[in-house]
Amino acid sequence: MIHNLSLELVEGIPSWNLLLLLLFLLGAVKANPLEYVLISPKESTQPFQIKTTQLKINNQNAFLAIVKGALGKDSNEDTEPQKHFRILVHDSKCSLRKTSTFSRQFNCIYAVNGGPFHSYVRGGCVGLTVSNGTIIEDRDLLQAKVHHRTSTGSIPRSVHVYDDNNPIGEFQVPLFDANIAFGATKDNKWIIGNVQKYNQSNIEELVTGLNGWLVYNSTVVPEPEIEYELEQGQNQAQSSHRKRISDLAAPRTAIGVNKSGKNLVILQVDGCEHCTAPFNTKAKGLTMHEMANAMQKYVDYAINLDGGGSSTSVNHGNIWNRPTCLDYVDVRCERPVASVVCIDGHEDN
Repeated sequence: MIHNLSLELVEGIPSWNLLLLLLFLLGAVKANPLEYVLISPKESTQPFQIKTTQLKINNQNAFLAIVKGALGKDSNEDTEPQKHFRILVHDSKCSLRKTSTFSRQFNCIYAVNGGPFHSYVRGGCVGLTVSNGTIIEDRDLLQAKVHHRTSTGSIPRSVHVYDDNNPIGEFQVPLFDANIAFGATKDNKWIIGNVQKYNQSNIEELVTGLNGWLVYNSTVVPEPEIEYELEQGQNQAQSSHRKRISDLAAPRTAIGVNKSGKNLVILQVDGCEHCTAPFNTKAKGLTMHEMANAMQKYVDYAINLDGGGSSTSVNHGNIWNRPTCLDYVDVRCERPVASVVCIDGHEDN
């Protein structure tokens, strides 16, 4: 936030240049959001409705759910609205379960995989997770902050986590910002972004995403893919490790809302992240920029959830898409995950 900002003549800088500088800075703030956004649905009495559609995005199968009234309809002033948006976990350790298992156990009309997790064996939610008002801390992230405080004497505002199993050399960038999240508050508002400064006791449901923002204030955040020059003797496949993680095509899952707060949108796109011939005959999926472009058609704010072999859509208890849990072999299989986005309740006629 900028306080007491005024255009004054600075020695050596004309006032019109200051105006251009101001516009540039405002644009930078818009393109690099650091805090959270709260959105209150304009029609709190909107009836619950869900519409699901299968479509093609860049020749890849995609699965779309548009939910209206997800934060509930007030039946009368004396009762709490029935909320249809939930973040599900198995326990406080975020032990692993399949998305379809979560969906059937909790009677979800529609469900997709949620946030990233630390281990294929023990699970463990990455970043802050809130399920039905219960805050589930990321133990690994807390340990990282304690280590940082011990070694530097300060607590970091955020922690960037890197993928040690997938090094990308000199172009190494954070795998995800462990603070960008999506959820709902106890006073019936959507909350999206970095929630570290928000009163977390007022959060009802929350899932931390992967790689951060896709769309912010109707603007696509991830940049287009960067083409790097091949080193001598390298082919494109050998140089792929040099790409930014956001440039890599993969199955994707994303969630977002429009500015009115009326439409909750969930989009999942199929693919096979690390598959190569002869084990893959289809596209690997979408890049972050491509996924953001797809979400921008429906929402004004969106984040990327866990993807790759975790990406799964479950419609009325049945797996709707073609998950590829092995990542390197194009075989249809469902991966256990640590958290799930669930839309529950009864559809209105």
